[in-house]
Amino acid sequence: MNLKRYKLYAFAIGAIFGGLAGGIYAGMINFIAPENFGYGLSIIIISMIILGCLDSIPGAIAGALFLTVFPEKFRVFEDYRIFFYGLIIVFCLLFMRDDGLPFKYRIFKEKEAEKV
Repeated sequence: MNLKRYKLYAFAIGAIFGGLAGGIYAGMINFIAPENFGYGLSIIIISMIILGCLDSIPGAIAGALFLTVFPEKFRVFEDYRIFFYGLIIVFCLLFMRDDGLPFKYRIFKEKEAEKV
């Protein structure tokens, strides 16, 4: 199995989707500046992925939905929003070491079991 080739494919496919999403975003907003993609947005996206678990697509979707809807209910604490996301990252990394959200289909764990 040629690992370099598959890493290159994964990078290229990710770049294609990122480019398409960026093009659609630019078309909708009509203006792009570096301030649109700051530190806060990076923290939010990372916390969504970590909450849903890194190797589960349904988990990442569930984490994104949860962290999009839940903070909207607590708009009163707008100043502490990034702090809330940081706490989620810390607690997920401390207490959800193996499984994350309990979905049956785990992509990488199943592949690791096949190698042994």
